[in-house]
Amino acid sequence: MDIKILDLNLKSVAAPTRKLIEVISKGMGAVYEPIGVRREADAEAYKIRALAAAKADALKITSEGKAAAENAYKLEKLTDEEISLHERARLRLIAKEIEGQKNIEAIVDAAFTALPSSVSDQDVSDDWRRKFFQEAENICDEDLQIFWAKLLAGEVASPGSFSLRTLDVLKQLSQDEAASFVKLCRLAMSDGTIPLCGRGLDTAYKAWGVSYEDILSLRDAGLLLHEANLHNTFYPLDGVAPTASQRGRFGYNGYILEIEKPYLGEMKWEILGFTRAGRELQNLVPVDPDETFLRAFAAHLRVLGVTLSRVLAINAEGNDTLSPPY
Repeated sequence: MDIKILDLNLKSVAAPTRKLIEVISKGMGAVYEPIGVRREADAEAYKIRALAAAKADALKITSEGKAAAENAYKLEKLTDEEISLHERARLRLIAKEIEGQKNIEAIVDAAFTALPSSVSDQDVSDDWRRKFFQEAENICDEDLQIFWAKLLAGEVASPGSFSLRTLDVLKQLSQDEAASFVKLCRLAMSDGTIPLCGRGLDTAYKAWGVSYEDILSLRDAGLLLHEANLHNTFYPLDGVAPTASQRGRFGYNGYILEIEKPYLGEMKWEILGFTRAGRELQNLVPVDPDETFLRAFAAHLRVLGVTLSRVLAINAEGNDTLSPPY
């Protein structure tokens, strides 16, 4: 590929896209041109590049041919069975490389769509980049490729957002596990905790399509903490009169939720919790709040003497409007 022509094509490309192209090009060992730029490029320029590439390939083939001829005597000594084995091995390696290249290109092309409008000036770690491309070539499932594309875009936008350990977790994630994880993300608070709503773990999320077996699988996959008896704790504020109400706020799938209770000391509710990898990957799942789960959570809190409302708006004075309590 003619790098000068590529540079001309990218002069008008936004900085986030240029940064992503640089990371991809380093990872693939060649200058990479995103599919959108390829489609918009002048057709005649591609003919010129194709011709140049063909000439370069011809020279390469000639050089390789000389090397092959010098070693031909070695091949002559091989038996027919060994030659057949040699050919099958060569074809297998070629097929593997082609499949890996297809997987990588599907992921990186999707990453351009997931890229935010602004990105950090900080460079993506070389270790992270090498690890990403080493693992990405083995991701064949289209749904999982979208996860990897968002992961790449997120790391380019804000280096350090996703750890090397998270890459290890994601590379072993099955399609079914990913689907269960997305379902749990619909129920999870912004801090990566999922209320049990007074239910036992074996049936806690069955109504929302997540079975006990799914929970065990996500624990084994490194996305859910194994610890039992985890709690979120609501602490009373220091210096508040016993007659006053206590309020607290937290995020949930794009919502701001407010809890309020009389002064009764600290209060706890049981939860499941995402691991660090789970919390990082939670950020890749589109917000999709589930109102039926919120009502179930609110019903559990009422037993504890707590009301749950949703913040609808906050005005310039800092005052807010709440939904009726769930």
